[in-house]
Amino acid sequence: MKNLTLLTLLVLSVSLFSCKSSKPETDYNAMAKELCNCMSPLVDMNEKIQEMTKAGDTEAVGEMFTELEAQFAEGERCAAELEQKYGAMNEPGEEEKAKAAIQKNCPKVAEMMNQAEILE
Repeated sequence: MKNLTLLTLLVLSVSLFSCKSSKPETDYNAMAKELCNCMSPLVDMNEKIQEMTKAGDTEAVGEMFTELEAQFAEGERCAAELEQKYGAMNEPGEEEKAKAAIQKNCPKVAEMMNQAEILE
């Protein structure tokens, strides 16, 4: 279940960093803050799942699957809106600037993104 959550976050973050587009200068901190707002429910859910897993409450984890799917769908919608607003991060250095802004503004989201990249 943890891997599914991390994979979900990876898919959403990659969608922000993947497509090419011409755009004005990106406000990375504003983008990161908006991404944090999008992903905070998923981060919170991941923390709950980790706690339940440590406690051995696999039944409760299974019951959260529907809620996890809903959070994933909301995250996809939100990421698509952010990509429309800020464009994709495809130019040299953009992804690094975006990751640094995410790390600065919401380290828990950055940590989940890093964990998801490791699983790739």
